[in-house]
Amino acid sequence: VRGAGNALQMIFTGVFDRFPELRFYFAETQAGWIPHFLDILDDQYDRTIHWAERLVGMKKLDRKPSEYISEHFSWGFMRNIAGVRVRDQIGVENMMWATDFPHAETDWPESQDVIEEIFAGVPEDELQKMLGGNAIAYFHLDPAVQSTAAKAAVADAS
Repeated sequence: VRGAGNALQMIFTGVFDRFPELRFYFAETQAGWIPHFLDILDDQYDRTIHWAERLVGMKKLDRKPSEYISEHFSWGFMRNIAGVRVRDQIGVENMMWATDFPHAETDWPESQDVIEEIFAGVPEDELQKMLGGNAIAYFHLDPAVQSTAAKAAVADAS
């Protein structure tokens, strides 16, 4: 899955120990796979770090690999019901919905229908974060400039 390999390279080379405030956003990764990835990542790390440290000199991490993922990475997704369903395991603050206009994968001009479909039953505060708030925070945008269309999408979906 795109992003996972790059994230692991950064974690295991100590990037986040040297730059603890650094964050990355991976666009178009979807999100439903992330909880499974985190489980397997920590399990495999726990199973192998003892011999990897001894045999190949791998430095033991200060924390579980999944903790680095949760703290330093955000994930973009489009039509991904499974990802929205497991958002509590990913971290709502780490998820950003996108329509990917004007690429072939876009849901435009049916974006509003997709929003209503995949976010059905999602609480308003979580919806606000995934549909714009997280992107505004990550990219240091002015929240006052959030478009009328984006606000209408949130209002229609809730």
